[in-house]
Amino acid sequence: MVDSLTGQPVPDITIEPEPIDSPEARWALDRYVADLNERFPGGFDTSRAAPPDPGDFVPPNGVFLLVRAEGETAGCGALRTESGGIAEIRRMWISPRLRGRGAGRRLLAALETHAREYGCSRVRLDTAAELEEARALYASAGYVEIDAYNENSYARHWFEKDVGRRSSVS
Repeated sequence: MVDSLTGQPVPDITIEPEPIDSPEARWALDRYVADLNERFPGGFDTSRAAPPDPGDFVPPNGVFLLVRAEGETAGCGALRTESGGIAEIRRMWISPRLRGRGAGRRLLAALETHAREYGCSRVRLDTAAELEEARALYASAGYVEIDAYNENSYARHWFEKDVGRRSSVS
């Protein structure tokens, strides 16, 4: 299969819920932190990034998703629900070997699906100025820039998307 946007082969990937404290989830989150530590001029300190409570990513408050490509952990993303029908995406990371091959778009769509399942109609997220490809992905997926909604010291761009409301998880 070929990605219609990039023209590159789409790897065989799965995106499934995973406990945030599992070894695979911890490995993916460690790679997320290491990647940002390399990309940010002063490094990356998770305590300065509006750290969420791990309980935020456990149903019914949210979900943590793990991306696997050909059976190997290759990405992650988390979603937590907030009041007022809003969900927030956090800790979204795709392995460099999968970037530009549709995996990030599929992960984003899966997180949006979970937001709707939790009864949320809007999804928010933030990103750093250095993550140009992330901003391009969000814009191409229908996210619009909004005013800052959190105190994440690394964030320079805040986005929101109306995802509608389909059902509610009980």
